[in-house]
Amino acid sequence: MMRFFFDIRDKETLIRDPDGSEFPNLRTACQDATLAARELMAEALLRGKPLGGRAFEIRDANGTLLCTLPFNEAIPIG
Repeated sequence: MMRFFFDIRDKETLIRDPDGSEFPNLRTACQDATLAARELMAEALLRGKPLGGRAFEIRDANGTLLCTLPFNEAIPIG
């Protein structure tokens, strides 16, 4: 298992994931990030907060940025 960190970036700030989560590979980590982005967007919508501009920056235990997942790409449209 590998440890991945899901940092949250918006236009103004970066919130670091201090603990990370273990997944067998990057693909599985990205799938989990997609579900987490949907949950965070649903919470924001229910609270009347803006939805746009946030993204997960997924990095490994060495701090290497592996991929970026904009939250709006987690929503299936069409």
